[in-house]
Amino acid sequence: MKSSVVNESGEALSNKNWLVIYTKPKWEKKIATELEALGFEIYCPHNKVYKKWTDRIKVVYQPLFSMYVFVNVAEHEKWKPLEVNGALNYIKNNGKPAVVRNEEINELKNFLMDNESVEIIHNNDLKKGDNVVVAKGVFSSNTGHVTQVANNRIEVTLSSLSCTIRAVFHPSQLKKQKINNL
Repeated sequence: MKSSVVNESGEALSNKNWLVIYTKPKWEKKIATELEALGFEIYCPHNKVYKKWTDRIKVVYQPLFSMYVFVNVAEHEKWKPLEVNGALNYIKNNGKPAVVRNEEINELKNFLMDNESVEIIHNNDLKKGDNVVVAKGVFSSNTGHVTQVANNRIEVTLSSLSCTIRAVFHPSQLKKQKINNL
């Protein structure tokens, strides 16, 4: 018999994991809304984008991760979100749905509160470079792999998301990490 984990008050803690649903193109908001209506905890981060027309500039919010919606789901109900129209499958790692740690979701939320304009690029074109430690800010104490530096930009990779977040960091926020070769 499997025992459940309890907190100090004796309440059962849920055994939920953040999974990433791969969606049809431009269906992220629809799927997030429907999953939320079904009672699932979702996260569909948006990016503030300025669209310029000849007569005006308009602020629009676009999904930060194209074709991705995060859902916090228990093991026994993990297939229910895929029944939503437009949900194609989970992003997988070694044949199983990839789990995103709570800490990474929280770091992403905090990061987006501090940075309004963020670019996402996929890491299939990344090249090796310096390893750094973020000394200040939301990602403080986290290490990152620098794939490009230009005009104080650094690309920080979150491995479980299989993508790169490109953000502007001031040089004082970063320290080069020294690696000992044995």
